This record gives sequence, C-alpha cells and structure tokens, in this order.
Amino acid sequence: MLFAGPVASFALLLAEPTPSPEAKTPPQPLSFTEVVTVERTPAKELYLRAVSWLAHSVADAESVLEVQDRESGTLISKVAIPYEPNVASSSENIRGFITFTVTIMVKDGRYKYMISDFTHHGSPSPTADAIDFGALTTAKEFPEISTKIWKHLKTVSASRASALISSMKTAMSAPVPGAGNW
Repeated sequence: MLFAGPVASFALLLAEPTPSPEAKTPPQPLSFTEVVTVERTPAKELYLRAVSWLAHSVADAESVLEVQDRESGTLISKVAIPYEPNVASSSENIRGFITFTVTIMVKDGRYKYMISDFTHHGSPSPTADAIDFGALTTAKEFPEISTKIWKHLKTVSASRASALISSMKTAMSAPVPGAGNW
C-alpha cells in the first residue's frame, strides 16, 4: 500500500541525502579553452591563420581535419600522439596513443580554442590485451590500474596542449607569411 500526502513526502525527504557544501565535485574531462582577442583582425584573416597553424602544428602527429567551415569560422581537428609510459615493467600494453580534439572558432577580433576529449588507447602486446585508460579527467587518481601512469598521461597531455597553445597564439597574432605576396 502506498501512502499519499505529507507522510509520504516527509519519508521521501528523509531518504534523499542533502549535498553538503563540502561535497566534492565530480571529475571533469581534461580540457583547455580560452577566448583570445586579436585587435582589428577580421574573422576571415583569423580563419586563414588558424588553417595555416593547424597544417603546420601537428606535423609530428597523426591528425585529421574533420570540420573546415569557413562560413561559421570553425575548424575541428582530431589528433593522435604516441604515448610511451614512464614505467618499465608491464607497460607494453599501455604504450599506445593519446587522442584529442582541437577546435578553433573565429569571429572578428577574437578566436576561441578548445583542446579537449583526451583519451588514452593502449596497444596489445604479444602476451596481453591492450590496457586503455580511456577518457582523461581532472581526477587525481585512477586506482583501478595505476595512479602513477594516470598522472603521467595527464602530464603528457597537458604538456602537448601547452605547446600547441603557445604556437597557436604566436601564429594567430601575425599574418600568414606570403599569403598576400604571390
């Protein structure tokens, strides 16, 4: 028999935990994003700079330009970089790739970049299946497998993102060399 009215509501309130102010926020996907102002630069020019930067910035990695939409000013590239674990024992099946997405959106006088969707893909070894850590997040630990490798994956990802961001900002702040002189 179901109770109706105030008694049922009171029982339901008691059964549901109330989040405390100290409650931890769940881990978020690892990502880097920023809106960057480039004074007096039209979206068309920023778009050309972004295309040029993408073509030259990921030469040492496998990448695929998935979206190249001049109308909306959006570029989306999927990138894969090799991953070599920082531990020697039992790391053959963790060695593999880290994939991520680089998104650039341009408007007159500014652009927004997002480097996101970092995911680890292990490679199978002759003696064992691949170990994938999957989507990288802001979580401090990954106790199911190895916190040391988890931290290393995030360090490698952040380092690669930092290098890309630095080179992007440099490229986006200056006209494409030779673009108008041919």
